[in-house]
Amino acid sequence: MKRRSSDGRLTRREALSVLGTTAGLGLVAGCRGGTRASQPMQFMSAEPPDFASGAVIRTLRGDVDPDDLANGATLIHEHLRGATADVLFEVDSAGNDGVTCLVDSATGSRTQQAVDDLQGVADQTDVHIVRAGGYFEDIGFAIYPVRIAEASEDQLFEELVQDAMDQR
Repeated sequence: MKRRSSDGRLTRREALSVLGTTAGLGLVAGCRGGTRASQPMQFMSAEPPDFASGAVIRTLRGDVDPDDLANGATLIHEHLRGATADVLFEVDSAGNDGVTCLVDSATGSRTQQAVDDLQGVADQTDVHIVRAGGYFEDIGFAIYPVRIAEASEDQLFEELVQDAMDQR
């Protein structure tokens, strides 16, 4: 009996068998009360984090109590770029998978358009978004303008603080 098509791919019969088996396993797991793939995941730390009294997470929709993020995952290094509708779809999809917070990490200053686009996404999703930024140096990559390499620590500090103030 031929088990594979001539180019190594599954035959139609094999593909249907795999699909049927997968659907059957999903049905059995659902009947047993197991976790379904479509069910949001629950995230728990081994030990709950300890936050100072009055601590907040500063998001694009406002300050959030850290305990409000306890039942979901926080992705701490994301790059939310692209068409707003596409980014919103991806952020909402992450939220459906149990993500409660995303940190948008940027290197260098954001344009006003990038700031506005990110705020537009934050205003339309239940996932909290934190805007973060800074500079880093990767081994072998000179990706910043010379002025960054020549700036003092104090100058970089002032620039980052000014960017944060401008982008609030």
